[in-house]
Order: sequence, then C-alpha cells, then structure tokens
Amino acid sequence: MVITKEQHNELKQLKNRLAALLLEIDNNKVEELLTIDEVFNFTCEFFDVEADELKGNNRTKEFVLYRSFFIKFAHQEMKSPYQKIATFLNKNHSTLLNNMKKLNEVFDNHPEIKKQYEQYKIDLL
Repeated sequence: MVITKEQHNELKQLKNRLAALLLEIDNNKVEELLTIDEVFNFTCEFFDVEADELKGNNRTKEFVLYRSFFIKFAHQEMKSPYQKIATFLNKNHSTLLNNMKKLNEVFDNHPEIKKQYEQYKIDLL
C-alpha cells in the first residue's frame, strides 16, 4: 500500500498528538509508542539519508552524528538496551558506548548540535 506525502504527514501529526497525550499520563511510555524500526526510518527521513548508509560503516562526521542521534534516542527515550541497538545496527555494543561518550562531549562544546538533537527529538515525538 502506498500512501501520499499528505497522508504520511497527517498520520505523523496524529501519532504526535497521541504521543503527547500518553506522555502526559506517563513519561515512560515512549518505548511503547515507537519501534526501533520507526525511529530508524524517521532518522533516515529527517537527515535525508539511505538506511544502508546510516547502518553502514561510513565514518564521516555527518553519518556518525546522525547515527549517534538515533542511538541516543533509542537508548534514553525508548529505554532500549545498547545491545539491542547494537544488534540492529550490526555494531558492537562497546562501539555505541564510546559513541555516546563522544556525543556528550560534542553537546558540551557545540550547543547548536545539542539544539539540533532537541529538534530531532521533538519532531520524532
């Protein structure tokens, strides 16, 4: 089934409203609202990249940053364990831990990137 861009946007708005309502009820419900696949697909759309590129071993700073946003959201907001995220990305879980450490350093030194992550998170929810 193919949906139009307008239908996709309407569904996204409905999902956002539902997410906001559920978050008012219980802040720990995000992991029940979204699947890791949905977050990954959103990340690809948000940054206009192909799934293979994001899952791949491309180490350019843009792809590392996009991948990091996905990992951070999946772990912190969805409560997904690093091992599950690592398996999804075909990575080692220690790679993800190192990645998150570096992302926090980037946030400390580049507030505009932290702001970009916050926007990503808002759009996702």
